[in-house]
Amino acid sequence: MGETMKTYYAVVLTMLLGIVFMIGCDTATEPGTTGNFVLYLTDAPGEFDEVNIAVEHVEVHKAEEGWITINNSPDTYNLLDLTNGVTAVLGEAVLDAGLYTQIRLMIGEGSNVVLDGESHNLTIPSGIQTGLKLVQSFEIEPDYTYELLLDFDAHRSVNQLGHANEFILQPAYRVQSVATSGSIAGSVEPVEARPVVTVYENDEVVTTTYADEDSGDFKFIHLPEGNYTLHFEPREDGYQEFTKNSVTVNVGETTVLDTVTLE
Repeated sequence: MGETMKTYYAVVLTMLLGIVFMIGCDTATEPGTTGNFVLYLTDAPGEFDEVNIAVEHVEVHKAEEGWITINNSPDTYNLLDLTNGVTAVLGEAVLDAGLYTQIRLMIGEGSNVVLDGESHNLTIPSGIQTGLKLVQSFEIEPDYTYELLLDFDAHRSVNQLGHANEFILQPAYRVQSVATSGSIAGSVEPVEARPVVTVYENDEVVTTTYADEDSGDFKFIHLPEGNYTLHFEPREDGYQEFTKNSVTVNVGETTVLDTVTLE
C-alpha cells in the first residue's frame, strides 16, 4: 500500500474516532438524580388468630410533587404472619432524590380480625377515604437504596368495642430506618410458658413479640442503637416473670442473648 493511501486511511480513522468521541460526550448520562426506596411491614402480635389489613395501594408524599404511588397492587396482609423477624415488602419504587414527609396506606374493603375461629369486621376510621397516614420523613439520596421498616403492634392497635363483636384499628406503630438499626435474638425455656417478650427503653414500650411456641425463639429486628430492657411475661400459669436489663443494640449487628429460663 502506498504512503498516500496510508495517510488517507489514517485521516479517515482519526475523523471517525472524533465523531464517536463527540457522540459519546453528547449522550453521556447525567449524574444520578434518583434513588431506590423499600418499605417493609412487620408486626408485634396480639391475642387473635388473624389480623387482616386490606391495602389498596401505598403512597409517599414529597412536598414539591404531592402523593406518589409506590405500590398499586391490592393485597391483604395478615399481621400475625409477620412476627419474630418475618417481614413483607409493602412497597418499593425508584424515587426522585429529596425529602419525603409522609407515608400513606390506602385501605380497601375486607379488613377483619379472626378470634376463636370466627371472623369479625375491622373498622379503620378514615382508612378508605384518606388512608392511614404515617408521619415519617426520610431522605432519598441519588443512587442509594433507602429501606424503612413499619412495625405495627396488633396488641395495642386492635381494640374491641365493649362486649360487642366490633373491632376498630387505632394504629400503634414505629417506623425505623434499616441502615441505622440493629436486632436482638434469643430463646426462652420452657416453651410451655408461652411468654410475651416486651422491649422497653426508659420505661417506654418499644415493641413486643411472642416467643415461638415450638422452639421458644424470639427476635426483634431493626431497633435503634441503644440500651434496652426485656421483660418476659408467661401466658401460662405456674411460671414467674423475668426481666433482663442492659441489652445493648449496635447498628448493623444482632445481639444474641443466652437462653432465658423461666422458673
